[in-house]
Amino acid sequence: MFKTQMARVALATILLASATAAHAAAPPCTPEASPSGTYPAGVRITKADHIPASSAVPNASSPSALPAYYRMSGIINERRGVNGKTYGIGFEVALPDDWNGRLLFQAGGGLNGVINPPIGEQVSGGRPALARGFAVVSTDSGHKGVGGFDPSFKADQQAALDFAHFSVGTTTLAAKAIVRSHYGRAAKRSYLIGCSTGGREAMLASQRYPDLFDGIVAGAPAMRTEVSNIAAANITAIFNRAAAKDAAGRPTALFSQADRSLILKSILADCDGQDGLKDGVIAKAGACMFRPARIACIGGKTVDCLTAVQVQALVAAFTPAKDAAGAQIYPAFP
Repeated sequence: MFKTQMARVALATILLASATAAHAAAPPCTPEASPSGTYPAGVRITKADHIPASSAVPNASSPSALPAYYRMSGIINERRGVNGKTYGIGFEVALPDDWNGRLLFQAGGGLNGVINPPIGEQVSGGRPALARGFAVVSTDSGHKGVGGFDPSFKADQQAALDFAHFSVGTTTLAAKAIVRSHYGRAAKRSYLIGCSTGGREAMLASQRYPDLFDGIVAGAPAMRTEVSNIAAANITAIFNRAAAKDAAGRPTALFSQADRSLILKSILADCDGQDGLKDGVIAKAGACMFRPARIACIGGKTVDCLTAVQVQALVAAFTPAKDAAGAQIYPAFP
C-alpha cells in the first residue's frame, strides 16, 4: 500500500507541476466574488473578500508566496442538532485571480472541526497549489471542534455521517458550483489530496465519489484507528519502560535527536534501494528489513551508535503488537 501511496504522491506532484506550465500561459481571470451566485440548495455564502498577494504562507512548513485571490466562506445544510447546537458543513474556497482551470479539495486531519486555510500545501513540492493557480477548497466536515480531536460532535448522528463521508461529496459539489459561478466556466480538472484523516477521506472519495475527481492522493489513511492507536500506545509503553527515569520517576527521552537521525539514516540505508532507486523514499516497504543491531555500540555510546537498551527497545517496537492470547493486533513495522 505504501508503494501505491508514494506513486500517487509522485503523480500529484507531477500534476501540480504540469499545471504550473499551463498556468503561466493562461490569461488572468479576475471576476468579482459574490455571495449571490448560483449554488446547490442548502449552500449559504457567509463572507466573500479579496486577499492581496502576499510574500509567504503563514505557519506553512515551506513558506511560499501566494497570489491575489478571492476567499469565499460558507456553510452547507445549516441546522439545529443535538442539544440545540448549530451544525452544518463549513467551508472556504480560495479563487486565485490568475486561475489555471483546476480545483483541489484539501482534505482534513484528526477529527476535523476546523476549516484550515485553503492553500493546498500537501504534496506541493514547497509551492502550494494556490500559488500554482489552483482553486482550493477546505472544510470542517460538518461540525466545530476544539483542539483537532474533539469527539463531542458524534452525539449528533448527521454530524457523525457528515464526518464519515457526506461532507466530502457535498463540499466538492458546492465548490465546483462556486468555481463555475465565479469564473464563468467549470473546472477542467479536479483533485483531492489528504493525509491521515485526509487520507481516509481520499480513500472513501475514490469509492463513493469517483466521478467527482480526476486524481486522488491518499497518504497514510487513518483507517481502523482504534487498532493503530493501540499499536502506537504499545510502542510508547516499550520506549517508556526502557528509558531512564527522572527524580519523580517519569521516563525521559529514550532517543536524542542525534539518535533519531541515526535511526532514519539506517532505515534508509537498509530499505531505500529495495525498489532499485536510492532517492530517499522507501517505495518497497514489504522488502524493508531494518536491522537495529547493525548500529549497536561496540564500546561506549557515541552519536554513531545505539546502546543495547535502545536497540532492544527498537526491536520490540518493530515487532507486531499482540493481545494477551498472542493474537496479532497490528502488523510489524519494517
